[in-house]
Amino acid sequence: MRPTKRRKKNFLRRVTVVSMFVIALLWLGTYLHFVVESRRNAELKIRDKELSQQIKELTEEINKIRESRAR
Repeated sequence: MRPTKRRKKNFLRRVTVVSMFVIALLWLGTYLHFVVESRRNAELKIRDKELSQQIKELTEEINKIRESRAR
């Protein structure tokens, strides 16, 4: 009976180690995904602000040109 108990113990240890490894990989993947996404979001927000500023400036220029034509 001893070898059977040992086999069960070894099997449970292997299952536990593999499960922990899989959980660690999933956690790491999720963490990296959120880090990359947050970095992208930050870059997109900066780009959005820059584009908004450019639109504002161009709109002001267009309005000046229209006013100068109207005179």
